[in-house]
Amino acid sequence: MGTKVIGKNFPNYYSKKQVTGKLIFGADIEFPDTCYAKILRSKYAHAKIKNIDTLKARSLNGVLAIITGKDIPSISSVPLTKINQLLPKIK
Repeated sequence: MGTKVIGKNFPNYYSKKQVTGKLIFGADIEFPDTCYAKILRSKYAHAKIKNIDTLKARSLNGVLAIITGKDIPSISSVPLTKINQLLPKIK
């Protein structure tokens, strides 16, 4: 019965795989045609960002879209259900 196991040792079947790095976690699984997002944050808290140069990022191979604050109107004036409609469409 499961109620009489206090004080007993049970083998951990994953211990050897964990210490050798062979255990597969959810983050280790890669799916084909997966799109990843990268967020660039300001180095300075509460800084007013006047301009973002996206030219270098656009020239990188595999970049599908670049979204800045200029691409999205004020969040306070748009319901969250409408945000997807405002984002640029990825072809």
